[in-house]
Amino acid sequence: MTPLVSIIVTCFNQASYLERSVKSVLSQTFTDLECIIVDDGSSDNTQEVAQQLMSLDSRVSYFYKENGGVSSSRNFGFKQAKGNWIQFLDGDDWIHEDKIRFQLSYASESKEEDTAYYTDYERVFIDREGKITDRQENVVGSLTTEQLIQRLLIPDFLAKSPFPLLQQCLLMHRSIFQKKLFDERLKALQDRDFPLDLLLAGVNFIYTPMIGAYYTKHQFNRTNNWSYMKNYYIMFYETVCGKHRS
Repeated sequence: MTPLVSIIVTCFNQASYLERSVKSVLSQTFTDLECIIVDDGSSDNTQEVAQQLMSLDSRVSYFYKENGGVSSSRNFGFKQAKGNWIQFLDGDDWIHEDKIRFQLSYASESKEEDTAYYTDYERVFIDREGKITDRQENVVGSLTTEQLIQRLLIPDFLAKSPFPLLQQCLLMHRSIFQKKLFDERLKALQDRDFPLDLLLAGVNFIYTPMIGAYYTKHQFNRTNNWSYMKNYYIMFYETVCGKHRS
């Protein structure tokens, strides 16, 4: 039977976090779903962890691919997905157990096609031993299309509001992907480029008020490396200007 929702967990050398991430999917109060693990060329024991999780629940599947970055992993995962609704989740993050049910409860109130739902989130700080040292609630709130576009164009270090459209927080109708896939040239900032193009293409982003996702901050995050991120900020703005000159 075809699942209604496909949750795609992308991971690269995140074996120590993967079980928590996948189990947050399997413990959803909404159960008509599949969990697709996409291993982006990991060199740790990700495959072993994934196989153990598959043995626990038939809704879990595992795919290995050569390393290409998170954008290519998400595109790869989408091509395997069978659901009408799509959720992406990084292998070191997790979601609230009621996220999918709560967001789908809004679907009857709006046109489903070309629709995405977004939630608030919590940023979770983890130390070298894997222990949680701090938690920060980020309430996004209901924003207009213009407000979302404006915030996506502002770097986080210059903004006074939370980043509004984390992939971990989104639940998207699969029709959206006829408009755009992830730009595989962007190894970072794809969470800005992807929703920005969708907003400009008329996709309807609807706020569903809950803490839906838990976004981790730890020593292995590439976003900690400014010299790495700086180049992708330049690429992002050059890409935006090239696509949307008017």
